[in-house]
Amino acid sequence: MGKVLITGAAGFIGFNVAQKLSKDKNKKIILVDNFERGQMDSSFKKLLENDNVEFIKCDLTDNHEIKKIDRYFDQIYHLAAKVGVKHTHKEPEEVLRVNIVSLMNIIDLIKKNKCPRVLFTSTSEVYSGGHDFGIVDLPTDEDVPLVISDPFNPRFSYAGSKIVGEQMLIHNGNKYGFDYNI
Repeated sequence: MGKVLITGAAGFIGFNVAQKLSKDKNKKIILVDNFERGQMDSSFKKLLENDNVEFIKCDLTDNHEIKKIDRYFDQIYHLAAKVGVKHTHKEPEEVLRVNIVSLMNIIDLIKKNKCPRVLFTSTSEVYSGGHDFGIVDLPTDEDVPLVISDPFNPRFSYAGSKIVGEQMLIHNGNKYGFDYNI
């Protein structure tokens, strides 16, 4: 039976990915969330009724809590992130910390347990600087150079955390031999 980890599972994308994957009874789906934004609503509870679905409440930035999910997975969907205009303006340093530390912990889990595949969700905001300067079009191809228009703008903290995350995944994936998609 294949094992799949989905972080940020109570969010819109995480929930829908979990719902789709749970239909394959040959997969064990482990859902992780801390419910900072998502919630244990009736739809989420119904998803947990599936025999092949397990939920673990976990703060991915906490070294003690991350031990709850310290095991082998065939695939990891790392969708968890601190996001939202309110957070980026009020606490940009926390957006950076949470998103970078949680990915560092997931990468450590991947390396330790030899997980072969990971999906990391980034954001189109990483390309917004080029648009701000008028040097790239919308929609934007993913092979354009990244441009940081204003690192002092707290709103950029989310995109900045995703740029760092992409780099971390690319270099760790290449060095340790796991497949990654961004």
